[in-house]
Amino acid sequence: MIELLFLGTGSAWPRRGQGNTAFLVREARPRLLVDCGPTALSALAGAGIEWSGIQHIFLTHKHGDHILGLPILLLRFLQAEPTPLTIIGGETTLEAARRVATIVYPELEEVIHHIQWIPLAEDQGAECSLSLGMRLRTLPAAYPPGVPVLALRIEFEAYGISLAYSADTAAAPHLADLYRGADLLIHEANFSAVLDPQVDPAHYGHGTARDAARLARLAGCKKLALIHMAARYSDRHDVLRAEAAAEFDGEIVIPEDGDTLIL
Repeated sequence: MIELLFLGTGSAWPRRGQGNTAFLVREARPRLLVDCGPTALSALAGAGIEWSGIQHIFLTHKHGDHILGLPILLLRFLQAEPTPLTIIGGETTLEAARRVATIVYPELEEVIHHIQWIPLAEDQGAECSLSLGMRLRTLPAAYPPGVPVLALRIEFEAYGISLAYSADTAAAPHLADLYRGADLLIHEANFSAVLDPQVDPAHYGHGTARDAARLARLAGCKKLALIHMAARYSDRHDVLRAEAAAEFDGEIVIPEDGDTLIL
C-alpha cells in the first residue's frame, strides 16, 4: 500500500490556511518528499511527521514555492545526528538549491557535503532508482526558458503501482508517454479554461484543469488529482472538476492540505 500525504496544494500565493504544493510518499520505504516550498516544514510538523524520517527529496524546479523550505530542513539536519539524505532534481535546480541554502545559512556548507545529490538531465529523459524498488523517471515539462521543470513518474515496483506528477507546466501532450497507464496523475491546474478563457496560461508557464484532464486521458491514467490552483478558485472547485470531467472520464479529486490518497 502506498499512502500520499498532501502537505500543500496551493500555488505560489496560496489562500489563507493553505500551503505551497508538496506531498510525501509516506508508507513506501524510503520516504520521499516531493518539492519543499516555504510551508512544507510547518505542514510536516502539523501532520506529526518527523523531519528525520525523510530519506529522499525530489525537487521539480528552482522556483521559491518549490525549494525555499529546503534550507530550514537542512538546518535541522545540522543540529542533529547526521541522517542519510538524498536530494534529486535537475542539474540547475540542485545548483540553485545548494546556493540558496548556503547563502542564507553559511554553516550549511558542513551539511552539503554529507548529502547525496543526484542531478538529472533537464533537456531529455532521465531516471534513477532508489532503494526497495522505487524507480524515478523524468522528462522536461513545458515551461518558459530559464526555469527547467522536470515532470516525474514514480514506479513502485514491489506493488506494481505508478504515480505521475506535473508541477508547473503549460499543456504538454508529450508527457503522455512518461505517464502512460499511471494509477494516479497529480497535475497542476493553476488556471481554468472556463473561468478565465481570456488568459493564455502558457504565457505564465502554467496550464488549466482542461489541459490536465486531456493529458490524463491521452496517457490512459486511472485517476487525476488537481493541485496548484490559483487562490481565486478556492470556492469554484465544482467548476474546475466539471472542466476536467468534460475531457477525462476517470476519477477526479481536488485534494486539500492534509488529505491522504491510498494507491
